[in-house]
Amino acid sequence: MKVTALKALRPVGIIWLLGLVALLLVVLACQRTETRPTATETPGSLTAPTGAGSLTTGVSPLYVGSILAGSGQATGVWVTGTGTLKLQPDMAVVSLGVEAKAKTVAEARDMAAAAMRKVIDSLKAKGIADKDIQTRHFSIQPEYQWREVIREQVLVGYVVTNQITASVRNLQGVPSVVDDAAIAGGDLIRISGVSFTVENPKPFQTKARETAVLDALDKARQFAQLTGITLGKLLYITESGGGIPVVQTRAWEAAALTLKVAEPTPISPGELEIMVQVQAVFAIQ
Repeated sequence: MKVTALKALRPVGIIWLLGLVALLLVVLACQRTETRPTATETPGSLTAPTGAGSLTTGVSPLYVGSILAGSGQATGVWVTGTGTLKLQPDMAVVSLGVEAKAKTVAEARDMAAAAMRKVIDSLKAKGIADKDIQTRHFSIQPEYQWREVIREQVLVGYVVTNQITASVRNLQGVPSVVDDAAIAGGDLIRISGVSFTVENPKPFQTKARETAVLDALDKARQFAQLTGITLGKLLYITESGGGIPVVQTRAWEAAALTLKVAEPTPISPGELEIMVQVQAVFAIQ
């Protein structure tokens, strides 16, 4: 019986042995495949690792050339020309208004309206036309005060504000315009400032622009002469500045004036300056 059992187990042992040998062969084959170089690698080339802190080597000259070509380095002669022009203002803009406070909206509005009518009448009496008087701001706001006893804000009334601007072309008459408006508005008058400008700045801007372009051309020629290059054609030009010049006087508030002004308010128009800048780019031949 024992001999028969051993004979029966022999084929099974052989099968297990063959399976173990086959498994070992597969493992060896996999190891050889992993150590074999890939078809995409060539002698002398390195594949850049993709992990953090990796260092890329073997960058091709074509790639470096494309980086340099796309760097957008500016070429040519770049210059900035400036043109300034001094001029005398021919118009003043007076910013003024009224502010009324009362316990009710109706009362505050009526007070502000009456004061503003007097102010506008004084402006018209100085020869200022309706088209030169413009409302810039009108508001009605509640006014609160902090009461420490009850520790909260308490409504005590309302504030009505009406602000206008008046364009004055007779600069010598600006002081009297301001003084008469202050008298007309009384304690409700608020004068925020006087600015001076030119009514038509276009011819002055044209002259300043011409000066700026000539300045840019002179600088470009000087660069070419100093560096020994030949200046080419104009490639690009743009302008900045050239806005309408304004001189703003110190702002003030006339809160309480008597019916008579002993001395006229001194106001000086001064001098304006228009500045135009151009940026130009010239080719190098």
